[in-house]
Amino acid sequence: MDKKIILINAHYSDPIAKKLILQEQELKNSFPLEKQTFIYQLIYNHNMATQIIKNQFVRSPTLDTVLMVEKSIEKYSGEFNRTRLWKSLPKKVMWQTYLFILEYLENINKIAFDKEGKIAYIWNPELAKKLRLRKFSI
Repeated sequence: MDKKIILINAHYSDPIAKKLILQEQELKNSFPLEKQTFIYQLIYNHNMATQIIKNQFVRSPTLDTVLMVEKSIEKYSGEFNRTRLWKSLPKKVMWQTYLFILEYLENINKIAFDKEGKIAYIWNPELAKKLRLRKFSI
């Protein structure tokens, strides 16, 4: 059995992937190999995104864990990279959960990474308070 056929059968459970696969099957003779590979990458990326959406709360950290990581980052700001900071946490945290927390803190602009991969705490509560007061006084 051809490897492409195995890949196609593996993704029939997802209707969007199934549609893409059927379109690819119809046009596979007219596509060069690079475009066929690209279509399989799209299918794989779509399936992975679907799994992440379905399991978005699997690695949800507790508030205590987020605060513990945030305090450690504030304490060692600019000194440690991800791995070294993870190893120096007061309590053990799963790596995936830890990465989820780092992504969250980066998205809300509390931390930033430098060129060397070191983590810096950039949140300034005094400035945020001033901006909030200015926003309400206008």
